[in-house]
Amino acid sequence: MICAVLFAGTAAAETCAPLPPQVSSTAGNTVRVTIGPELGFGSHGNTYFLITRPISTVTIKLTPVTTDGASYPTQLIARYSDDTIFESGAPIFVPDSTNPIVWGPLQVNQPGKVLDVFNVKILENYRLYPQSKGFTYDLEAIGCG
Repeated sequence: MICAVLFAGTAAAETCAPLPPQVSSTAGNTVRVTIGPELGFGSHGNTYFLITRPISTVTIKLTPVTTDGASYPTQLIARYSDDTIFESGAPIFVPDSTNPIVWGPLQVNQPGKVLDVFNVKILENYRLYPQSKGFTYDLEAIGCG
């Protein structure tokens, strides 16, 4: 999916395209991840999306496939070629299979930096929320620039 977005007051269209995942067990640019206490206390989603062209923003779409009543913290991390990072704030969420979550567009341009990968972490919280059963979700990233 390639799209062009025209912002008010600008003369040029911005090109947006899916970012390819570094590793995926599914075909295409969507990653399906399952996390849960039965997978161990270190179980969390840690997905990297490759940056294949210059971009200025990233939008993340998380679609829960299953539901859980517990809360999950999230980290959205831009990683640069000089090994520095910039972390965008993302709210703690409760996965609901009827409610996809979109974060962004997130600004990833930093002066003097070259964006290398974009990292999405869905963290386990089983010790704080013992009622957690885990969940499965699909994850996509769109880069615009």
